[in-house]
Amino acid sequence: MARTLPINMDETLEEHLTYQSVGFSIIPYVIEYDYERHDFMPLHWHKELQISWVYEGKIEFLIDGESIVISEKDILFINQKKFHSSSAIEGNAKTLCINFNLDFLHPKIIEDYIEPILNNPGFVYYRLPMVGTLSKYFSSILSEIPTQAAESVNETGSTNYFQVVNLINLIIEEIVLKFDGQHNFMKKEEFDTLNKLLLYIHQNYTQKVMIKDLTDHAHISKTFCNELFQKYTKMSPIQYITAYRLQVAQEMVITTDKPISTVSEQCGFGTLSYFIEQFRLHYKMSPLKFRKKFHQ
Repeated sequence: MARTLPINMDETLEEHLTYQSVGFSIIPYVIEYDYERHDFMPLHWHKELQISWVYEGKIEFLIDGESIVISEKDILFINQKKFHSSSAIEGNAKTLCINFNLDFLHPKIIEDYIEPILNNPGFVYYRLPMVGTLSKYFSSILSEIPTQAAESVNETGSTNYFQVVNLINLIIEEIVLKFDGQHNFMKKEEFDTLNKLLLYIHQNYTQKVMIKDLTDHAHISKTFCNELFQKYTKMSPIQYITAYRLQVAQEMVITTDKPISTVSEQCGFGTLSYFIEQFRLHYKMSPLKFRKKFHQ
């Protein structure tokens, strides 16, 4: 997945971004999804707020278990500490994201108008239509972020932060005026438990992981474990483990020259034949053909 910033997530799935030295925490960046390569943004969360504009193609977001399809006609605002992932549908896609904290606003404005909404358990995300004024801001910001390879870091020093702040203010004003508090929300207990389960998988995926290992680790029932995964990932625990292993394997296949047998072993697949079977089912080609086509 081409991106103007390196993806930096820790084992708890929290994404960390490095901000430029501009006096406050705002950073715009672009993510490109290659549909044939099955690019996707894996499940993660962050402390910052996020605004996304899909300016090419369509992207399906999974936010706290809810599926939302976004196109160039929409703007998506995601609240803090919400599990979300994204992938392109129907073809290649590109999105402009802006992650930010609110330290550029007066504390009284935050306290009186914005925090009551952000702290509302029902406020998970907000979808608003793209209109002329917002479109001009997004297009101007996008023009200052050249598309680069995944490993490149965009020098955002030339970004017009005055425009970015104006855009954020317009979107927040829309939300303050119109949010009705009707979204479903993820309970803190569920967030903490799912985070614990995912962390265990990400630390132990190279070994054999059974559902009992997960339930024992989190001190929960098998039923509750299955419910959490189905609700927030649309997969069973075992399906998620396989998907995560394939995610790691795909990265190794296209960015290293390790033998396919080594990739299989290091990603926790029991046998090479099973790894090739699962890889082919997911990516529609063998690991070796995938490497030849997408090797970086």
